[in-house]
Amino acid sequence: MPFLTASEIERRLLRSSLEDVVKVCEDGRWADLGDAVGIYPFKEENLGTVVYDLTVGTEAYSLRKAQKQLLSRENPLTIDPGETVLVLTTEFLVITPKFSGLVLARARVMGEGLSQTSARVDPTWYGKLHVPLTNNTKSVITLRPGEAFCTLGLTELEEAIPKARYLTRRTVPFLGQNTLEYLPSHATAWAPIKTEAVSLDDLDHIVDLFGPPFDVVRGAVHRVRKEIIEWMEQRWAPNALRDLKANIWQDEVETLKKTLEEQRKESRYLMITLILLVMSWIVALFFRGK
Repeated sequence: MPFLTASEIERRLLRSSLEDVVKVCEDGRWADLGDAVGIYPFKEENLGTVVYDLTVGTEAYSLRKAQKQLLSRENPLTIDPGETVLVLTTEFLVITPKFSGLVLARARVMGEGLSQTSARVDPTWYGKLHVPLTNNTKSVITLRPGEAFCTLGLTELEEAIPKARYLTRRTVPFLGQNTLEYLPSHATAWAPIKTEAVSLDDLDHIVDLFGPPFDVVRGAVHRVRKEIIEWMEQRWAPNALRDLKANIWQDEVETLKKTLEEQRKESRYLMITLILLVMSWIVALFFRGK
């Protein structure tokens, strides 16, 4: 099923104000919109031969950091190496029941190292899109609000889908979103493990989750650990017993010195005591003779 050409897209564009169109969508009165599509705002320069380029809006959500970021010219979107972000488009789309869309990656963005999975836009969708982008490079990539980063192709169905298949907020909670309402339940803020708390079990867990290249990292860690153990056994272990004996002998010698010194002190005290006793005895005999 071919995409609508540029002239067909322009011919099928809704001309009513966005507020009026959204009210019709929320009321489920899709027939009132006819066989048309809405792109708000529509810019001629973003229209290609058979596609329309979508641009970076003012919000993004980092799956790694589990937080929403407000974007502006002064605060552009930065995507770290290996990081995936959901980018809210500037454009608010309205896809009536006889049309569907396909969001595709732009070659220029892919050439920079960003990857994006193609996603369909179902009939009766209205709202801004959140488009996931992943940075596959080793550098930080920057995107600014208003910059084209993906493209939309529109196709016309043979007939409009029945009302039973209309999208609703019950089945699609973020339908009609004008801000990032969709927050992934599995996104959690990354908190690094303290260096001293990392164990070999943590490394095994990483390998089980992600595989290569972390298996190489694990192998390197175990290899270094083995080399350290072998070095200790070859260089340190043979001298360990000798050093231990030397330390013990040194302790024994010090203890013996202390003991001999204490004994010498006791001998001196004993000699002085004996001398004093003898002198006392001589003095006593002298006075007794008188």
